[in-house]
Amino acid sequence: MAKREKRPQKSKLKKFRFYGINTILTPKEKQSEKAYEAYMRKIFEDDIHILISSDKKITLRTQHIGRVGYKEKEYKVLYGKIVRYTTIEGENWYNEKKRDYQKHEMPKDIFPSPFETEYIYFQGGRISKT
Repeated sequence: MAKREKRPQKSKLKKFRFYGINTILTPKEKQSEKAYEAYMRKIFEDDIHILISSDKKITLRTQHIGRVGYKEKEYKVLYGKIVRYTTIEGENWYNEKKRDYQKHEMPKDIFPSPFETEYIYFQGGRISKT
C-alpha cells in the first residue's frame, strides 16, 4: 500500500476584539501626558465605576505600572484588568414558579455577569511618534 503524503496545514485565523477608550481632558492647557496618566490612575485609585448603558458598568479592577521598549526608547505604561458587569436595581422580583411578585433584597456590591479583559495605557496615547 502506498504511503499517504501529509497535506500542508492551512493557517487558522483567530478572532479577537480590540476596544479603545478615547479620553479628552479640558481645558486644552491640561492635556499633557502627565495629566492623562494622573487621570487613569485616579480612575483606579478612586474606584470609579462608569455607566456605559442602562444596566452595564465598567471599572478598572487592577492596575500596574510597567515599561515597554519600542524603537530604542522606553515608555511608561499602565496595565491591568477592566471589568464590565450588569447592574440590578429594585426589590420587586417575579417568581416564575409561584407566578407572582415577591420582595427580594440583593446583596450590596455584588453584581452578576462580569466580563473581564486586559487594558494597557501608553503614555501619550500611542507608542510610535511619527
